[in-house]
Amino acid sequence: MNPILTASLRRQWRLLGAIAVLAVLVVLHVLWFLPTAERYVRAAKTLGPSAVLDPVNASPLLPPRVFSFVSGNSLPQSVASERSTSGQLTVALIEELSALAGQNGLTITMSEPGAVTPTATMIDVRVHLRVRGGYRQMVAFLDAVQEDGHIYGVERYQIQGGDGDPLQLELWLTRLFLKQPAGRT
Repeated sequence: MNPILTASLRRQWRLLGAIAVLAVLVVLHVLWFLPTAERYVRAAKTLGPSAVLDPVNASPLLPPRVFSFVSGNSLPQSVASERSTSGQLTVALIEELSALAGQNGLTITMSEPGAVTPTATMIDVRVHLRVRGGYRQMVAFLDAVQEDGHIYGVERYQIQGGDGDPLQLELWLTRLFLKQPAGRT
């Protein structure tokens, strides 16, 4: 081979490398990207304006954890209104809280149903509890309520007692039930 040509090519190695990379990218474009784009166009024509293929018209999807949280705390509108007027939601809430208190070593001395407030999108169910036990058990109970997976709100609480006697916790709780939009289950 001609030594002058070899020396000239050695000096231009960056240009030759760029040409080689460009050739590889062109081959990948022709062999992989173009057929994939053609399949996408064919699928879009076959399915029509689908939300999966048309991101402009697609409704945003909820992350799985948020979806399971919302679905676990929602009821269909007809069921929600029926259960709220019959008192079933309040009784179920008192039963759940009683079970959590018992699991944490507390004794319920009084449970009183509160007002049920339905709105267009949710239902507030209120209860008033009085429990007796140790401080650790009360903290464990409140922690269990918080980790229960439901939407709770502590409106007010009061702790009384001490000096070796068991503490008494008076607690006003609210649980939210979301109403599912009509037509969805």
